[in-house]
Amino acid sequence: MLRWAGAAVVALIALSSASMGAGAQGAITGTWQGVYECPQGPTGLTLTIEGDTPHALKGNFRFYPTPDNARPARGDYEVAISFDPASLRIEVQGTRWIDQPPGYEFANLRGVLQGRQLIGTVENAGCGAFELTRAGG
Repeated sequence: MLRWAGAAVVALIALSSASMGAGAQGAITGTWQGVYECPQGPTGLTLTIEGDTPHALKGNFRFYPTPDNARPARGDYEVAISFDPASLRIEVQGTRWIDQPPGYEFANLRGVLQGRQLIGTVENAGCGAFELTRAGG
């Protein structure tokens, strides 16, 4: 009887961990909007994230000028996204250009989910931070 009770506790812990991971994954998918900092100055960003597997998500990275900075070009590329539901860490890597302005390269991101925000750094030389907020509701 004690073995069965121990197995039941282990099963409940596993189910609880799995549902926490699925909830965190659901928290990362969707549309995020904000800005990132690179040599062209603050640049608007809309990041769309979709998929079912946290370590193999995909999405779209669309950048554009902001009301405070007209210097950035407009561009758009596909991204591969890895999200760790346990640590809430995210990595975004450019994979294929849809619309590449002259002189621009992929802006790869590394950050963390904090509530309704994604914050972190742009991993390219000369770049700084990014801050995104979940769009809608």
